[in-house]
Amino acid sequence: IGFTVRAELGVDIEAMRPGRMVDEIMARQFHPDEREAVADEADFFRCWALKEAVVKALGRGLGYPTSSFSVAKLLRGAPDQVLALEGRTWRCAEIPVAPDYAAALVIEQGG
Repeated sequence: IGFTVRAELGVDIEAMRPGRMVDEIMARQFHPDEREAVADEADFFRCWALKEAVVKALGRGLGYPTSSFSVAKLLRGAPDQVLALEGRTWRCAEIPVAPDYAAALVIEQGG
């Protein structure tokens, strides 16, 4: 759960369950930079949690074109990443959680 009074935010957590349609989801929903950065199934779930947190922060559903932005810097080891989307600036970060889970937080900067 995330709470703020001065900025928009999105939070997501994903259970790393093998066997999901990883290749199909990546082809449809991931930016080319992300497809290149995903080395294994754990990276896929990390990326997916980040992307879902972004669309939640934007107040959009999964109909939002998630392939139009990239969170690949985080997948490559950056501690956080800044995105410019819809005229606003967003800080994205992973949240440490239990093994076999991936979690992310996205918050509007300047709020």
